[in-house]
Amino acid sequence: MNDKFELINYEHTSLPVKVFLHRIGNVSPHWHDALEILFAIEGSFKITVNNSTFDIAKNDLIFNKSRRYSFALFKRRI
Repeated sequence: MNDKFELINYEHTSLPVKVFLHRIGNVSPHWHDALEILFAIEGSFKITVNNSTFDIAKNDLIFNKSRRYSFALFKRRI
């Protein structure tokens, strides 16, 4: 796997928060300096963080600390 750094550009430097809302598909392996919070609105997927894999379903909430290598595999859409 390639070690891919994801640069997060914050709109306001005084409040370093960036919100993304999108349909998740397969996400390539990557890492970043920011805390990542994932909330599954619908469907399910697998996420791997530092070689540990988790099954994620609707209404699950995940906190991924910074500088952790992660990727996601889409399973099914509801």
